[in-house]
This record gives sequence, C-alpha cells and structure tokens, in this order.
Amino acid sequence: MLDFSYEKISSLLPSKVISTTSSLLAQGGFQRITARSYIGFSLFFSLSLALTSFFLVQFFTQNEIISIIVPIAVFGLFETLFYILLVATADARANQIEQVLPHALQIIAANIRAGMTLENAIWGAARPEFGPLQEEVQKVSADVFGGVSIQKAFSRLTQRVRSSITDRAVKLIVQGISLGGEMANLLEEVSHDIRTVQRLKNEVATSTTTYSFFIVFAAVLVSPMLFSISVYYSEINSNVFQARTTGAQVDQAASQRSGISGVPAFAFGSTKNSIKVEDIRLFAIAAIAITSMFSAFILALIRSGKAASGIFYAPLFAIISISIFFASSAAMRALLSPVFR
Repeated sequence: MLDFSYEKISSLLPSKVISTTSSLLAQGGFQRITARSYIGFSLFFSLSLALTSFFLVQFFTQNEIISIIVPIAVFGLFETLFYILLVATADARANQIEQVLPHALQIIAANIRAGMTLENAIWGAARPEFGPLQEEVQKVSADVFGGVSIQKAFSRLTQRVRSSITDRAVKLIVQGISLGGEMANLLEEVSHDIRTVQRLKNEVATSTTTYSFFIVFAAVLVSPMLFSISVYYSEINSNVFQARTTGAQVDQAASQRSGISGVPAFAFGSTKNSIKVEDIRLFAIAAIAITSMFSAFILALIRSGKAASGIFYAPLFAIISISIFFASSAAMRALLSPVFR
C-alpha cells in the first residue's frame, strides 16, 4: 500500500528523473527497490521534515522570510542527500568491482587457455570472493546462455556498473570478440592495464597526502578555534557595551535628580536591530558545519576522484568540528573570564 502511494507521488516528476534514478539504483545494487518507490519515499520524507521545520521555526523567530527559507532549505537538503546517497553507493560498489576486476579477467584468460569456451570461462570466474562482481558475472553468463550475444551481455554490464575503468575494459573486450582476436592474450593485457591505472591512482593519492592533511587541519581544527575566538570577542564587546550603557543611564538619572541640565545622555543608538551574540554564534556553527562538510567532499575528490564518496565522512567532520568549536569556546571562557571581569 505504501509503495503504491509512493509511486503515485513520484508520478508528478518527469520520466527522465525516473530513468536516472532507476540507473543509479541498479548501479548501487538495489534490485528490490523501484525508482518510483524510492523517489516517492524521498519526496514524502523530505516534505514531512520541511513541514516539521516550518512549525518548529515559529518557536524561535517570527521573521516571515526565515520561516519560508528554512523549510525550503530543509527540503532541498534532504532531497540532495537522497541523490548523493545513491551516487555514493553506486561509486562504492563500482570501486569494489574495479579492485577485483583484474583478477577475474586473469581467471577467464586462464580458463580459455585450459580449453574452455568463452561462455564457460566467464561462468567459471563467478567466485564468491569477488563480491558484487560475482553477481555481474552471473548475470552476463545468464544472458549469454539465454541467447543474448556476448557483446550485448557485456554492454548491459556497463549499464549496471558506474565505472569508467570497467566501461573501457568492456569496450576492449567487445572489440576483441568482434574482430576475432586471441581472447586470452587480450584479457591478460586488459588486466595488466587496469592494474597500471590503479597503481597510478594510488601514487597520486599518496602524493596528495600533504594537501589532504592541510584541508582537514584547516577545516576541522583551525576554523572552529578561530570562530570561537570571534564569538568570544563579540561577547566581550557586548558586555562592555551593556556596562557603558547602564553607566550612562545611571549618570543621566543622577543629573536629573540633582537638577543639573545640559548633561547629554550617553547613547549608543538603538540596539533593537543590532546583531546579537547568539546570531554570531549561530552563524559560526552553520559556517563550521558547511565548511567541514565541503572539506570532506574535496578530500574525497582528491583521494578517489569521486566527490560523492565524501558523504560518508561529511557528517563525521561536521560533528568533530562543531565539538571542537564548543570545547575551545568553553576553554577560552574559563581561561579569560577572570581577566575581563
């Protein structure tokens, strides 16, 4: 019943969104979830949170603009997270397949040299230790034994795996089959090329370790500490301003009681629309969270070439950086409060 309701909700979206989501679900290994059910659930969940935030924000502010912006931001944020989750899962599965693909090609080549046909050699490479690749090899073998050409079966594999390395390897294999080349030698060469590419990627990741460390150090550690200094400085300014304003009011009242005229009141202007310390603190927390989360995506892009894989580290980075902000704020308040009393 719920699946039917979710499919009804997703029927409002264009077919291109449905097809893209369907491809990502297949690439992520979600075989039992339909694209319309996933999209419908994501819309329902995001809309529910947006409505909840709309009612909750009324307890914190009466600003109409904020009351409208916050629910829209919540809805857009969670819809983006649902999409990034699909992309990150598909990329993680593709990475697992890329790691074991050279071994599978070596096994297929060895089976061919042992006298097996290409179809049986492919079936013999479906081993449990290959993880997601075992499922893909079994699907290719099932298509071939079901009457589908090997070229078409391999082409379907590239649609189920979000990997440029796998796509290039399959294209070379399909061309070799079409041209009638020596498949054992071709598979071994393709396996060797994939290992070379993986080794180069590891070298690049190693050479960028310094940059990765700097990004994490600046975004997760230094940025919260600097923001804590700024917030504490604003607290000191606010306290000084309140003390001087209170003193000026007392002097004004004393002069009026003594009958002395012409003494100007010490006024700093209206503080009704001024920026408060809480506003600065909220801005600091939001900036820290956004900066740390984007640093996770940049770090993932540098390390693996896929920014979407940073979604698994972004919440952790945000939690750590915000915790450092509160810890450094508490430490600074404990150390410097006796000085500024």
